[in-house]
Amino acid sequence: MSDSIDTDLLIIGGGLAAMALANRLIESGARFQVRIIEPRDDFAQNRAWGLWAPARHALSPFVNARWTRWSFSRDGGGGAEHAIPGLSYQLVESGPLFARRRDRIGDAPHIRLETGITAHQTGHSGGSVFVETNAGRLRARHVIDTRPVSASSSQIPVMYQSFAGCLSQDGGGTASPCAEIMTRMRCDSAGLAFDYVLPLGNGRVRTEAVRWSPVPLERSRLEAELDELLSRRRWTRAGPVSYGVLPTGLPAPREHPVRGLVAARMQAGGWRVGAGQSLLRLENWAGTVTRRLLAGRAPPAFHGPGLVAGLANRRLLSALTRDPSAMDRTVLSLAGSLSPATLVHVMTGNPGVRDSARLMLHLRARANTS
Repeated sequence: MSDSIDTDLLIIGGGLAAMALANRLIESGARFQVRIIEPRDDFAQNRAWGLWAPARHALSPFVNARWTRWSFSRDGGGGAEHAIPGLSYQLVESGPLFARRRDRIGDAPHIRLETGITAHQTGHSGGSVFVETNAGRLRARHVIDTRPVSASSSQIPVMYQSFAGCLSQDGGGTASPCAEIMTRMRCDSAGLAFDYVLPLGNGRVRTEAVRWSPVPLERSRLEAELDELLSRRRWTRAGPVSYGVLPTGLPAPREHPVRGLVAARMQAGGWRVGAGQSLLRLENWAGTVTRRLLAGRAPPAFHGPGLVAGLANRRLLSALTRDPSAMDRTVLSLAGSLSPATLVHVMTGNPGVRDSARLMLHLRARANTS
């Protein structure tokens, strides 16, 4: 490094994107000087993430449970159950994943995680990128900004996925053996509500009350719906309640105007990319960044879906938000009409060209008959 450079790579934000990239750099044996700055001192959340994946992948050591079948159902009747050979729905808890990777960073002398540091203005001068922080100016060859996209900047329809969940105890053994991805779907003035139920064995069940709505819903409402879910199934809480809100349908970030600075935001683009599938996308992105840096090239941004997938995602969002009272019927029609593979690609916000064509044809046919 030259005297004017504080570090080779500066990562703004110490979340899962930073952890994934730091882990890949350590595994590669690279000796780049890396600094990760994070404004919060305690910023790790032990959130449960669901994703579809084959048996072996980058996050396999952190998988808590797998299901080879998954289901969708609507309150009052109607449902679909799916399976795909070689693919399973898997549960990953971010707490152990985050802790393991943070420990690895602590053992790597060339990577520093610094908390209590807030990034402000950024710019480029003298062949390097600078970031103004509350601890002074930092200069780096490359800067990756992992701070979340703001939903207020979206120019396309946006929904929010609000949820409250907990580990529960099924004393009567009534839980289905398959993963209930979206069960008992129903609509009211607040949007689409559904139950998310993952049986873990030995009477333990991961249970969530979930809402898709045009505005974030408060914790008290979601907790009340979670309690109603548990009461109806005659289950009891067996752990603390977690609550969260994920914006969906956010636009992919534009290329950053500062040369040498790229965005890597987990919720960038698509309609479901704030969900667990983004963990695998981050792993793939981290591998690409590592290879680019080792080759002496600039790191790429973490993009959302491609052009065709982005169009399909926006069409789906528009169909859902155009008639909120019919969201349950729209989702169930997709689950019952699309092939299991196409549905998984749609649910993970990353449909291919053929998947996108099938989705848009289905939405058009449904619009013509409604």
